[in-house]
Amino acid sequence: VKPRDPAYAQWVTKYELQARLQGGRGWETIATLKGNHDMTTEVAHDLRHICHNSTGLYCRYLRFLPLAFHGKPAMRIGVYGDGAQQNVEASTKHSSEHCIRYLVPVPLTNRNRRRHLRQFVSWRNFSP
Repeated sequence: VKPRDPAYAQWVTKYELQARLQGGRGWETIATLKGNHDMTTEVAHDLRHICHNSTGLYCRYLRFLPLAFHGKPAMRIGVYGDGAQQNVEASTKHSSEHCIRYLVPVPLTNRNRRRHLRQFVSWRNFSP
Protein backbone atom coordinates (compact mmCIF):
# COMPACT_ATOMS: atom_id res chain seq x y z
CA VAL A 1 0.00 0.00 0.00
CA LYS A 2 1.40 3.37 -0.99
CA PRO A 3 1.66 6.13 1.66
CA ARG A 4 -0.86 8.44 -0.05
CA ASP A 5 -3.38 5.66 -0.65
CA PRO A 6 -6.52 5.93 1.58
CA ALA A 7 -6.01 2.30 2.66
CA TYR A 8 -2.65 3.33 4.17
CA ALA A 9 -4.33 5.12 7.10
CA GLN A 10 -4.74 2.36 9.69
CA TRP A 11 -4.77 2.65 13.49
CA VAL A 12 -6.54 1.42 16.61
CA THR A 13 -8.81 3.92 18.38
CA LYS A 14 -9.79 1.76 21.40
CA TYR A 15 -8.38 -1.47 22.81
CA GLU A 16 -8.72 -3.75 25.81
CA LEU A 17 -5.71 -4.67 27.94
CA GLN A 18 -5.75 -8.12 29.51
CA ALA A 19 -3.18 -9.76 31.76
CA ARG A 20 -2.37 -13.20 33.09
CA LEU A 21 -0.02 -14.07 35.92
CA GLN A 22 0.68 -17.72 35.15
CA GLY A 23 -0.12 -20.24 32.46
CA GLY A 24 -3.66 -21.34 31.79
CA ARG A 25 -6.60 -20.00 29.86
CA GLY A 26 -7.99 -17.30 32.14
CA TRP A 27 -7.32 -13.66 31.23
CA GLU A 28 -8.15 -10.78 33.55
CA THR A 29 -9.32 -7.56 31.91
CA ILE A 30 -7.31 -4.65 33.27
CA ALA A 31 -8.91 -1.74 31.42
CA THR A 32 -10.38 -0.51 28.15
CA LEU A 33 -7.97 2.12 26.90
CA LYS A 34 -8.08 4.92 24.34
CA GLY A 35 -5.89 4.44 21.30
CA ASN A 36 -4.79 6.85 18.62
CA HIS A 37 -6.80 9.47 16.78
CA ASP A 38 -4.36 9.52 13.86
CA MET A 39 -1.50 7.46 12.51
CA THR A 40 1.51 9.36 13.83
CA THR A 41 0.87 10.38 17.44
CA GLU A 42 1.99 8.32 20.39
CA VAL A 43 -0.43 7.47 23.20
CA ALA A 44 0.94 6.47 26.61
CA HIS A 45 -0.90 4.99 29.58
CA ASP A 46 0.63 4.68 33.04
CA LEU A 47 -0.60 1.43 34.56
CA ARG A 48 0.24 2.66 38.05
CA HIS A 49 -2.67 5.09 37.74
CA ILE A 50 -4.98 2.64 35.98
CA CYS A 51 -4.41 -0.16 38.51
CA HIS A 52 -4.44 2.28 41.47
CA ASN A 53 -1.20 0.71 42.63
CA SER A 54 2.17 2.42 43.12
CA THR A 55 4.05 -0.60 41.76
CA GLY A 56 1.93 -0.94 38.63
CA LEU A 57 0.85 -4.25 37.18
CA TYR A 58 2.53 -7.53 38.08
CA CYS A 59 1.95 -10.19 35.41
CA ARG A 60 3.72 -12.57 33.08
CA TYR A 61 1.60 -12.16 29.94
CA LEU A 62 -0.16 -9.17 28.38
CA ARG A 63 -2.81 -9.28 25.68
CA PHE A 64 -3.97 -6.29 23.61
CA LEU A 65 -7.36 -6.70 21.94
CA PRO A 66 -8.37 -4.00 19.41
CA LEU A 67 -12.00 -3.00 19.93
CA ALA A 68 -12.32 -0.05 17.52
CA PHE A 69 -10.09 1.01 14.65
CA HIS A 70 -9.76 3.22 11.58
CA GLY A 71 -9.14 1.31 8.36
CA LYS A 72 -7.65 -1.92 9.68
CA PRO A 73 -6.39 -2.68 13.18
CA ALA A 74 -2.69 -1.81 13.33
CA MET A 75 -0.75 -1.12 16.53
CA ARG A 76 2.82 -0.64 17.64
CA ILE A 77 3.16 -1.44 21.32
CA GLY A 78 5.96 -0.68 23.73
CA VAL A 79 5.82 -1.97 27.30
CA TYR A 80 8.16 -0.56 29.92
CA GLY A 81 8.69 -1.91 33.40
CA ASP A 82 10.94 -3.71 35.80
CA GLY A 83 11.93 -7.31 35.37
CA ALA A 84 11.55 -9.84 38.12
CA GLN A 85 15.08 -9.23 39.46
CA GLN A 86 14.09 -10.11 43.00
CA ASN A 87 12.98 -13.57 41.89
CA VAL A 88 16.18 -14.09 39.90
CA GLU A 89 18.37 -13.09 42.86
CA ALA A 90 16.42 -15.37 45.19
CA SER A 91 16.72 -18.32 42.81
CA THR A 92 20.51 -17.96 42.53
CA LYS A 93 20.84 -18.33 46.32
CA HIS A 94 19.52 -21.91 46.23
CA SER A 95 21.92 -24.78 46.55
CA SER A 96 23.08 -26.84 43.60
CA GLU A 97 20.62 -29.65 44.37
CA HIS A 98 17.75 -27.34 43.36
CA CYS A 99 19.33 -26.49 40.00
CA ILE A 100 17.59 -27.54 36.83
CA ARG A 101 19.55 -29.56 34.30
CA TYR A 102 18.85 -28.63 30.69
CA LEU A 103 19.47 -31.14 27.94
CA VAL A 104 20.08 -29.59 24.54
CA PRO A 105 19.31 -32.05 21.74
CA VAL A 106 22.04 -32.64 19.20
CA PRO A 107 20.93 -32.39 15.56
CA LEU A 108 20.80 -35.77 13.86
CA THR A 109 22.96 -35.62 10.75
CA ASN A 110 21.76 -38.96 9.33
CA ARG A 111 18.09 -38.20 9.89
CA ASN A 112 17.11 -38.08 6.22
CA ARG A 113 19.65 -40.62 5.06
CA ARG A 114 17.10 -43.36 4.33
CA ARG A 115 14.99 -40.98 2.29
CA HIS A 116 17.92 -39.97 0.10
CA LEU A 117 19.14 -43.55 -0.44
CA ARG A 118 15.78 -44.82 -1.69
CA GLN A 119 15.17 -45.24 -5.38
CA PHE A 120 12.11 -43.19 -6.23
CA VAL A 121 10.98 -45.02 -9.35
CA SER A 122 7.54 -44.76 -10.78
CA TRP A 123 6.15 -48.29 -10.82
CA ARG A 124 3.28 -47.29 -13.08
CA ASN A 125 5.48 -47.75 -16.12
CA PHE A 126 5.82 -51.45 -15.29
CA SER A 127 2.15 -52.27 -14.67
CA PRO A 128 0.27 -54.25 -17.38
